[in-house]
Amino acid sequence: MELRLSPKALLVWFFEKGPFFVFLSAYFLYQMLGTLESLPYVYNSHGLTTFFITVLVSFPLISMLHEYKSKRYYLLEKYVHVRTPFGVKRVRISSIRDVKEYKTPLHKFLGVSDLIIVTKRGKVIMEGIEHPEKVEKVLAKKLSRS
Repeated sequence: MELRLSPKALLVWFFEKGPFFVFLSAYFLYQMLGTLESLPYVYNSHGLTTFFITVLVSFPLISMLHEYKSKRYYLLEKYVHVRTPFGVKRVRISSIRDVKEYKTPLHKFLGVSDLIIVTKRGKVIMEGIEHPEKVEKVLAKKLSRS
């Protein structure tokens, strides 16, 4: 069974992982620059600053979109595979100790959730799952078989 991230996960990431604050910082920097340029003794560096603001804003957005496009979850017979931009994490179903659901108020509003799979070696987070109850039931069935 293959699971993809919900498109709503992008909105959650935008507010929780930082691009929102990057946009806010860039906006205030832009406003401050406009105020400084109106003073007669400040060198006009509007073009260079605009370039840096563009880079500052676009890098988190591009990395967030890349992560969204490349992240996949596979629930196989004996393993849970989490494919990320940096590789594949593989968890043996028999080593799963607990499955927890994580929701912030924004998650609840958008109807998505993160599932945290706890094993003896650590934890694996499945982000942006739209119907976490179904995934938990499938994992519970697979756990009872193993």
